[in-house]
Amino acid sequence: MLAHVATCPNCKGEAADVKRLFKSITEVEPTRMVRNEDVPTGYRLGGTENSKWLVRVPPAEPAREPHAERWASLAAKIAGDRRDMHTAWLADLDGRAEDGVSLTPLQQRRYALGFLVAAIRFVLRDSLGRLWRPIDWILSTRNRRESFTGVPPALLVLYIAKHDGVHTLLTEGWGWTGGCGVAMFALVRWLQRVRGIELAEVAQPEGE
Repeated sequence: MLAHVATCPNCKGEAADVKRLFKSITEVEPTRMVRNEDVPTGYRLGGTENSKWLVRVPPAEPAREPHAERWASLAAKIAGDRRDMHTAWLADLDGRAEDGVSLTPLQQRRYALGFLVAAIRFVLRDSLGRLWRPIDWILSTRNRRESFTGVPPALLVLYIAKHDGVHTLLTEGWGWTGGCGVAMFALVRWLQRVRGIELAEVAQPEGE
């Protein structure tokens, strides 16, 4: 059969037509969408010489500045395990590779210093929070608040009466005692504003 195709003029013509048709289909110039100059960021041209397509290039692993990475790890230790900020802070140093955003070594160091400042603020806030607990306990009820306000002036009255006598207390000491009471009242009001503690007014019965 091959000998017949090789000698028959009609078969030779048909074979040539098929070859030209196949060549016209396969030898297609790459479209403008996949030319080298039109390849978008994060992709490369793949395929053969006559058949091209876009291949996504995986983002390279971002390089962290060594000092910045150590500072971020130290900040996470200072902040404590309860906050668990280590992973988030390291991710901030990496930038956003999928969007083409990366940080220079200097920017990474600045970020890491900011993490250290934030960690120290976390520790101070936690420590001061424990120190505020007795104050909050005093201000939470009216009886404890009034006792806290009245104890210092009462102690001052006893001190003046014991060391200088009742006469001095009545003639000169009352000014010191009154000033102490006013100062304690102002202190309690200021602490209430700072801590956001307001006592609810007790509703009086309608018959009274």
